[in-house]
Amino acid sequence: MLLSLALFACGEEPGLDCVDSDGDRYGTGCAWGPDCDESNPAVHPGAVELCNGIDDNCDGGADLEWPELATTCDGLDLDQCSKGFWSCAADGGVTCEENGTNESEVCNGVDDDCDGQIDEDLADITCGSGLCAMTINGCVNGRLVSCAPKAPPEAYEVSCSDQLDNDCDGVADKKDQDCLRCADADDDAYAAVGADCPSGDDCVDGDPNIHPGAIEVVDGIDNNCDGNTDEPTASQYHGEVVFNEVLVDGNTPLPDANGDGLADPVEDEFVELLSQAAGPIDLSGWTLFDLTNLDPRHTFAENTVLPAGQTIVVFGGGTLLPSASGAQFVTAHNADVGLALGLSLNNPGDVLTLYDRNLLPVAEYGYGDKGALAAVQDESNTRAPEGSGSFIRHSMAPGANGARFSPGTRVDGSPFP
Repeated sequence: MLLSLALFACGEEPGLDCVDSDGDRYGTGCAWGPDCDESNPAVHPGAVELCNGIDDNCDGGADLEWPELATTCDGLDLDQCSKGFWSCAADGGVTCEENGTNESEVCNGVDDDCDGQIDEDLADITCGSGLCAMTINGCVNGRLVSCAPKAPPEAYEVSCSDQLDNDCDGVADKKDQDCLRCADADDDAYAAVGADCPSGDDCVDGDPNIHPGAIEVVDGIDNNCDGNTDEPTASQYHGEVVFNEVLVDGNTPLPDANGDGLADPVEDEFVELLSQAAGPIDLSGWTLFDLTNLDPRHTFAENTVLPAGQTIVVFGGGTLLPSASGAQFVTAHNADVGLALGLSLNNPGDVLTLYDRNLLPVAEYGYGDKGALAAVQDESNTRAPEGSGSFIRHSMAPGANGARFSPGTRVDGSPFP
């Protein structure tokens, strides 16, 4: 009797009233306590909770005490994202759910930002300029790649003064090896005979206004190196188109001569041309030069027609609105390179010359140290009377009422003609 009591006290006998169908020592009337599932010996109080959709430890909730639940994990993808977490699947299995990170994407063949894409959104690389420009994907197969400019066109000429890389070797003008051989003292891209400049020989390598292709002017000098001096004659339009008003020093903040709402010392400079012809004049291909004589300050576009008695105004730049007076407003450009360069008028003094399509002079205007009337800051010089009189300061012209400029209209603001 004493032996039986001792065994029962140690818990090794369930007792005569214990009903334990699955043999896990838990059941109805058992000393170990009741069981929540008599058909599964692995399910009973105190069992280890597994991720299987079953309440293994009989605490009233399935999987809640699985030790790995919600701990971090890494999925099977190829990213750098180890910020996933373990969860229990509906079928009783386990799964690693990744939630991604906010790492920046770099070129390494890895999905750094955990969006399912590798090495995406990386900037392209551009090298070279102009015709030599090349744009490539800078990241290939997880490695950074270098960019090389395009090969030069089959037919090209190296220029030593156009600021372009003509032969796609990565350097332009005087830094180009082809130009280093060219001893060009006056920087007009032409050099003394035998100096091996790509553009050819210069007849005077000390004056940038004298070289092959320059405009020949009547000054006793062979400007275009053709062996002749002063050969151009006046254009048939000489006297029919005149300089009527010129604003040279459009300094801020006073003027907004082009009316675009922005005072700008380059864009507000202007040259007003007035027709005194009996009929319309086609200005297509006409050019406006100053004393630099290298590139035109403006080349008039094809189909530019100036009606009789009307004006056309060339501004240095800006966003131009249509003229209420009927005048034509255009912005200066260089026809050779197609860039907006402004009029770039020389404030101390200069000479402007208008040439027709055949490069014959039509009209000329000098100011400052190159003429009788100096340029005035923020004020134009204008003819008084319009078209035929001498140039005076605009505010002093009869009818101006103190106005400092009137591009496209008469000095009193009324329209031409």
